[in-house]
Amino acid sequence: MGLMVIGLGIFSLFRVHCDLNPLHLQNPRVESVVWEMRILKESQYSTSFAAMTAGSLHELEEKTAALKKLKTVSDVESVFSFLPAHQLEKRLILKDLEPLATSVKLTGVSMPSDPKDLANILSHINFKIDEAGKELEKQKAATRENPLETHRLINQILPLLDSQNLMFSNRLADFERHFFADLHDKWGLFQGYLKSALTSADMTPENLPQAVRVRNMNNGIYLIKAFPAQDIWDTAPLGQFVKSIQTVDPQAVGDPVLLYFITSDFHNAILLASGIGILAIAVMLAFVYRSLVMTILALVPLWVGTCLTLFLMLLLGLPFNQANVLFLPLILGEAVEFGIISLTRWQLEGSAQAITLPVSTAKGVALASLTTTVGFGSLMISSHQGTFSLGLLATVGSLCVLWASLRLLPAILQMVEHKIKPSPTLFHALLASPSSQQIRQQ
Repeated sequence: MGLMVIGLGIFSLFRVHCDLNPLHLQNPRVESVVWEMRILKESQYSTSFAAMTAGSLHELEEKTAALKKLKTVSDVESVFSFLPAHQLEKRLILKDLEPLATSVKLTGVSMPSDPKDLANILSHINFKIDEAGKELEKQKAATRENPLETHRLINQILPLLDSQNLMFSNRLADFERHFFADLHDKWGLFQGYLKSALTSADMTPENLPQAVRVRNMNNGIYLIKAFPAQDIWDTAPLGQFVKSIQTVDPQAVGDPVLLYFITSDFHNAILLASGIGILAIAVMLAFVYRSLVMTILALVPLWVGTCLTLFLMLLLGLPFNQANVLFLPLILGEAVEFGIISLTRWQLEGSAQAITLPVSTAKGVALASLTTTVGFGSLMISSHQGTFSLGLLATVGSLCVLWASLRLLPAILQMVEHKIKPSPTLFHALLASPSSQQIRQQ
């Protein structure tokens, strides 16, 4: 049974992932989380960016070009974002366009248009829209309602386009006058912009508004913002983004870089601390029991309880996160404590060996485990996902360790009781001391 549980634990170890996404720790109904998730889902732009600097415009241009080639980068922002690109080439195009633009002279409307002409045009448009609407009906497109609405509005307008309807004719003529007046103004603005573009000096960072220059440059140092192309709240895209921008500038900073190194160091620190803790516990047990077999038996609740916990986490869909991993020492400590209590009581008293585990010891172990389970299990009522997962892991881990301590370890001891010769331990020395004997007599 124990070997089967260990096998399931090893199988689950590579499938229970470590979710380091801070958003998954929050209450999903909180307004800030709701809007953050909506932005991530519906927008192609990220809410955070990586920042780096350039010491000259030439370096700024090189880094910007290198960042735009990266698949992990969706957009790059710098002072170049506020300057027109290819200014010389555009001036040549505008110079060729100038004679044509200056030769166009707009005049007013000599006489109002006939409403029937507008009716003929709308009829052709209505036919095309009707055909387009039929094609869109075959697809589940969100835009298929727009052609239907346009088709409905045109059908309402067509009966009104009658030359005998003087009110509608006057309104159409008034619209044409306003339309051509506005077109004349816009064309004048275009000609003014064209003349200004041909006669003004090239745009440079020094020509930008003060507010833009303060945010993007300072004393010859230029700021570059690189926005990720994927959701960097997930570990894999975050790592790809940070590693790719570091190929352009190893000194890049920003929220994504900070989040990547915090989560990576946190993950590595948890693994290192767990390994050192288990090794230290094994050395301590070997020193206390002075027997390799007894040391292995004392670690049975630790290994089996941990493996069973991993398997149940896989079934429950519970990943490790930045909150619940803080309770791993609690589960490991419980497993080692229960193993030491059960094994030492079995070794110290001959009557305990005969019945494997006395009832008083079993009750004490069960009471200690269940108080932890109930106490930390109450955290599961929290709507905060991190707190809920913390309580769930503590509950599952405590019950698994309890089962391994009260069910599996006694069964193993019953199998090997005739093969193990009790040997003096540190506990024997403590119990043999005069003060300890007085306490026992009292």
